Amino acid sequence: HIKLATAGGVKVFVPARVVYDAAFASTLADLKAKLGKVKVCKGSTLILQGEGIEVKNLWLDGSLKIKACPGAKVVVDGPRVKNSTYKWSGVESVAEGEEVDEVTAIRGFKVVPFAGPVLEFNEPGNYVVTDLP
Repeated sequence: HIKLATAGGVKVFVPARVVYDAAFASTLADLKAKLGKVKVCKGSTLILQGEGIEVKNLWLDGSLKIKACPGAKVVVDGPRVKNSTYKWSGVESVAEGEEVDEVTAIRGFKVVPFAGPVLEFNEPGNYVVTDLP
């Protein structure tokens, strides 16, 4: 089943989104080395920020952000996460008279601030995530 949403009056396919910064992985080899058995359902969003993150096993139906400071080694091994998804809002939802910046106008949507769980590791050290707090 393909998940569809409406943006600018047009039905569009909503894929799973995996977003990561260059510190997490800058090559395909880096990406393959840091991702194991990962299932991100359609419409879900996984955000990875930081060099020391390794995702061995994760099932995600919703949204999750993981941030690791330099020196933090985070191993994600086993959580099953089911929650609400990241929200994307079409430009047509902007209130009349509200200014829309150029990037949003070109893109055709704006991103509603992240409301999902954030696992943030602000101190160097070794961490293992087997479940969400």
